[in-house]
Amino acid sequence: MEKRRLAIFDFDNTMIKGDSIADFVRFMWENKLISLPRLGLILLSTLMWMLRLLPVTKAKNQALAPLRKLKQEDVSALCREFVAQCLVPRVFPPALRKMQEHHLAGDAVLLVSASPAIYLSHIREFLPADAVLATPTDGDCRVIVNVRGEEKPRQVKRWLEAQGIIPDWETSWAYGDSLNDLPVMRLTGNPCWVNPGKAALKAAPYLPRLNWSGE
Repeated sequence: MEKRRLAIFDFDNTMIKGDSIADFVRFMWENKLISLPRLGLILLSTLMWMLRLLPVTKAKNQALAPLRKLKQEDVSALCREFVAQCLVPRVFPPALRKMQEHHLAGDAVLLVSASPAIYLSHIREFLPADAVLATPTDGDCRVIVNVRGEEKPRQVKRWLEAQGIIPDWETSWAYGDSLNDLPVMRLTGNPCWVNPGKAALKAAPYLPRLNWSGE
């Protein structure tokens, strides 16, 4: 078993501005993969989730539904194109530099996100990450488990066990912007808020703060 320091990064609103799944829906619309009625259903489900009338998994399933009519190889090509064109150029430069810094230091760099792995997994091709632990989907593009909150440390520990890595939690780092990142951030000796919202700051005002957005 190998003992290593970890560097755990959230993605949405930590490494980029905004919610990547909303960008993915826009990308599918621009590529004429979404009909107007389907777009209406996606927007309605998103609104219902925001009002806490619908589980987030069902809202995500609705957003990913247009992919079900595509062949698997076409889904993969589309998702990679989305990541290359729409996500990679938007990564905050300080976020990329910090990830590179940890990578060069020999840390195990993990991107742990609630965004769907069906597209986010492709970003490993462009970033110095050892793994992307994002929300998995089944063969019908339906969410298996939403990687947020307490699910984040579960996914990290599962990956570490599979890799035969003993984490040096005391010297490890974690970067996130919201309450959903706290469970995994609290495992590490060096948790940092990045562009945090009010709820995050209220929950843990004592954590160091970083601003990667430049705002």
